[in-house]
Amino acid sequence: MRIGANIGKYGGSLENGFEFVKGYQENRTLRASFNELAEKTFGLNFEVWYQAGFWGADYIPYSAVENGRVAANVAVNHMWFCKDGKERFYLQLGTVMTDPEYRNRGLSRRLMEWIFEEYEGKVDGIYLFANDTVLDFYPRFGFRQVKEYQYYKKMSPGGAGEIRASGACLAEAKSGAGEGILTGSGNVRKVCLDTPEDWKAFAEKIKNYHTQGSFTNNNLGLLMFYVSDLFKDSVYYIEALDAYAIAEREADVLVLYDVYAKTEISPEEAAVCFGGNRELRELALGFTPKDTRGYECREYREEDTTVFVKGRGLEGFSGERKMFPMLSHA
Repeated sequence: MRIGANIGKYGGSLENGFEFVKGYQENRTLRASFNELAEKTFGLNFEVWYQAGFWGADYIPYSAVENGRVAANVAVNHMWFCKDGKERFYLQLGTVMTDPEYRNRGLSRRLMEWIFEEYEGKVDGIYLFANDTVLDFYPRFGFRQVKEYQYYKKMSPGGAGEIRASGACLAEAKSGAGEGILTGSGNVRKVCLDTPEDWKAFAEKIKNYHTQGSFTNNNLGLLMFYVSDLFKDSVYYIEALDAYAIAEREADVLVLYDVYAKTEISPEEAAVCFGGNRELRELALGFTPKDTRGYECREYREEDTTVFVKGRGLEGFSGERKMFPMLSHA
């Protein structure tokens, strides 16, 4: 059966021999071709994520297809953000890829135009993280490059930027229980995320917790893409705070990607439970904290992650000195 028979179901058109389809993840043939191209382009495969039930309606591939083969794709991610206490609905474009055999045919341009037509007037803004080799492509569609800023705090004992905490977590840290980021001992325990059943149990649990930043998003499917694969060995439960932290230790620097708790806690409290001033030189955040007092701020740059934005809801982003949460990148 030709894929074109399902154009009505997946929405799209037939142009110049290509079928333009979207949201086809339930179609095994198209999904397999999508995964094949993603593997070839980025080294990523979405099949396990799909089989676990986390590829939902908020991640929508828009693809150009020829004879059942995905030739090019631009994916839409529905991103509900809380920005300084106000709700915002953004689109994040990702998984932008074209098979080498189909390049220079205008397929990515056509897919972008299709997306803009569908979401015109329906979102507060659109953003994406661009590969450094295509920085001249996105301004053609009205995107502009912006800067992100990362917050960090020195943790040297007795120094001006010393992190302080109180209560149970500080008591645990003083007793030495917070030394277990690599072993999962004591107050900080590594969460087991080895199987799909573990992922689903964690997803159900995390629904009752919320992030601690001033610029946060609510996209459980995207979070589970990270914790079921790239960060599955970096998720910890902090018993004293009844909080989950996604963190990595890089020598004497603690990178805290996100913190989820039922009540408001500070990133510093979580850091103390991971060893605090006794072992760590710096706390670096993968999100914008609610309270920036005592933090230093630096422009954040990573290879192949140049940020482009468009839309009134993202005007002045660079001047706000924020960063899109690292675990929200699609």
